[in-house]
Amino acid sequence: MPSTLKLVGLGALTASLAFTAAACAPSDSADPAGSASTDTTAAAEVATPVDGGTIVYGLDRDITSLDPASGAISSQTVQSVANSIFDALMQYDESGELVPFLAVSFEPADETSTEWLLTLRDGVTFSDGSVLDAAAVIAHVTRAGTEETSASRATVATIASMEEVSATEVRFTLVAPNASFSQYFTRDLGQIASTTATDEFGFPLGTGPYVTTEYSAGTGITMTKREDYWGEAAHADTIEFQILPDADSRYQSLVSGAVDAIWSEVPSQFTGAEADGLATSTGNSATSFGLFNSYVAPFDSVEARQAVALAIDPQALLAVANDGTGAVATSVLQSTSGYDITDPQPAYDPEAAKAIVDEIGGFEFAYLTDGRGEAAARAAAMQQMLAEVGITMTIQSSDMATWGAALYSGEYQMLDFTTSLFGNIDTNLSMLVGTGGLANFMGYSNEDVDAMLAELAGETDHDARGVLLNSVAAAVWDDAPIVMYTENLAGVIYNPETLQGVEDFTNRPQVSIQTRLMWHAAE
Repeated sequence: MPSTLKLVGLGALTASLAFTAAACAPSDSADPAGSASTDTTAAAEVATPVDGGTIVYGLDRDITSLDPASGAISSQTVQSVANSIFDALMQYDESGELVPFLAVSFEPADETSTEWLLTLRDGVTFSDGSVLDAAAVIAHVTRAGTEETSASRATVATIASMEEVSATEVRFTLVAPNASFSQYFTRDLGQIASTTATDEFGFPLGTGPYVTTEYSAGTGITMTKREDYWGEAAHADTIEFQILPDADSRYQSLVSGAVDAIWSEVPSQFTGAEADGLATSTGNSATSFGLFNSYVAPFDSVEARQAVALAIDPQALLAVANDGTGAVATSVLQSTSGYDITDPQPAYDPEAAKAIVDEIGGFEFAYLTDGRGEAAARAAAMQQMLAEVGITMTIQSSDMATWGAALYSGEYQMLDFTTSLFGNIDTNLSMLVGTGGLANFMGYSNEDVDAMLAELAGETDHDARGVLLNSVAAAVWDDAPIVMYTENLAGVIYNPETLQGVEDFTNRPQVSIQTRLMWHAAE
């Protein structure tokens, strides 16, 4: 069985990996608060920002903590909440480029990318007025590496030492070269939280544009604008986050005007939004794929894995499970990765799949899903595809908790999985397919792949990195520990008559909602 339980707390890692489970920022010479753009689906023209009022935003899940070290706010789903309280050291702009935000710069300090120098902006303060300085960054990263619930423990373990060079400079010395080190600081690890002060609810203070003024687990969160925010002030006076876990009810709340915007991962809601007078701002921010458990029959046979992979038509899955939204996933490199895909997954080929089955004999297996509608639709379509080549697939539908327990224990044959990890492939590929990787739930191990991943970590040239990434992909296709399905849309659906300032996430590897840029147009 794959050894995965040793890694981090189940809740923290599941929050950061599972999709059912980090936005525009400037260079130092630019406006540090960034700017908003309206998605191309919006009917209303971009208007002059309006200050004041309250924005009501519907979330799909409860938030049990507002502490970055808890793992509870590390997923894309709740980045809107995290970004309201905490600014990140690094963010992605609308073209998908990594740029500094709280940082002035975050660059390698040597030729091997083993040492990195972070330079902070002057004048940034936490919501209690205390200054964000090098010591605060070091304390935050140290805590993220020691808290048991932190989703960043493995990343912090790659840091050999941190040195306070000056009040605004931190030198990171890594255990090994890592040319993509700064990419880790777009979400919870880069969202610097105070280690010395908390709010009335016991959560760490941040440097963000809002502070928490009401918090009720299972009900909602209210944020109030900071008048002393270090950057350009947020527009809305108040953000109310309502916990609305039922997808249909959440959407109807938007249609009825009870909320101004909602988070959604439901394909039919994106396709139906325009007819309801709504706008969307989405990105291909998560990838659905199948995990083979290579430790158990029949998938301890590479031929069985290859037969299944060749028998599945991702284009048909996109139509059936995604209502045609998103895109077919052709590689471990997502379409927003910035790299050319030269070694895609082998194309759908049922004749080749049947030839393998004829040679090794027909077989059967159980396919585990997490109970979501998209996963169920995908499984039903796959069941029929596989039957046509002589493979019998039984569908096991479970709730998320049961699915997660099976994932971590390795008690499955094949499993339906969706994650946003492919959006940051520079930092996460080793986690997915490297021996002992945090998200390598397949138990996959290939010495050549590990060697290429080690070379990739220290490679600074973009084109050379692309070659290595595609070479890893080619080796993975030969071994077939996974089969790629689709890149899925996720993001915001909103009423453009009442809400403006929602950013465009089309080219970004992460959907990271910035509430400070949004305004209530109806006020």
